[in-house]
Amino acid sequence: MLFCSLMLSGCLSQKKPGEFKNIEKDISEIEHIYFHPLIVDADRAFNRDYNEYINTWFLTLDEFKGFIESLYKRNYILISLKDIHGGKIVTPVDKKPLLLSVDDLNYYDTMKRYGTAERLVVKNNIMYSLVDGKLFEDAEVVTFIDSFVEKHPEFSLHGARGIIAVTGYKGILGYKHDEYNQAKIVADCLKTSGWEFASHGYAHLAEPKATSEKLENDFETWEEEVAPVVGATNIHIFPYGLEIPKDSPLEEILEKHGFKYTFGVGYKTTWIVQNHMFSGTRIAIDGQYLMGLTDVSNESQFCDIDKIRRHDRVFKIEY
Repeated sequence: MLFCSLMLSGCLSQKKPGEFKNIEKDISEIEHIYFHPLIVDADRAFNRDYNEYINTWFLTLDEFKGFIESLYKRNYILISLKDIHGGKIVTPVDKKPLLLSVDDLNYYDTMKRYGTAERLVVKNNIMYSLVDGKLFEDAEVVTFIDSFVEKHPEFSLHGARGIIAVTGYKGILGYKHDEYNQAKIVADCLKTSGWEFASHGYAHLAEPKATSEKLENDFETWEEEVAPVVGATNIHIFPYGLEIPKDSPLEEILEKHGFKYTFGVGYKTTWIVQNHMFSGTRIAIDGQYLMGLTDVSNESQFCDIDKIRRHDRVFKIEY
């Protein structure tokens, strides 16, 4: 579980000198995967009228647990962007570096209707997921990862966890605008544990299609309303995975707002390092991935999807 009063991030992955051998690896060896909030109440998601939204983009808690167990068995290790220096990273020789991110940890109504948590709650210095008025331990990406790293410190390099990408137009971390003092308690707890926050835009715009004025206003609003809750950030994760092209005038707005790292979505991890800025694509681990409907999921380097996928997922998605 996530203990908010403990400074866990700096101590969980320490080893004694000589216990393992480190090696320098190129940034191209780092995989980057991402998730959406987890389905906690799977009956609500699957034992009702078929909903393509939840079936396509979300994992259940049990599916996520199985996926993380598989990553651990396959020698992946969580890293932070702070571990990358000059396009290189140093990890134990037998470990595969992995960057993990979570999109839209805002708990929109469309999610909650189909079984995700309503919000994250800190009570007695422990973080829980609130579902139908009940508190659940280790039932979200962030809380399960914290508990897993506590049990398996070798799964994390220097206490790394992952990146949380949040918007602001529907609240933050499940809290409405007049509850942001509570949202900040949750955010501070997550940062203490080793999680980092990223901008996901304020209104989840299709940014490449936005005017310069609209994108500028969106970024300014995020900085005014969201940054005071989660902290300033130099990481931007593109909504819908739609990257702003390198030759677009909109890229100047990204630079103006101090973003050093930007990420979209693709069927494999990619990295571009240019002018001290890092950009790339992440692999979505979601319902369609586990149903083998993406170009890479049937030959997943991360897991055996047939062993992890919930048996009652409905195969109705057509591409």
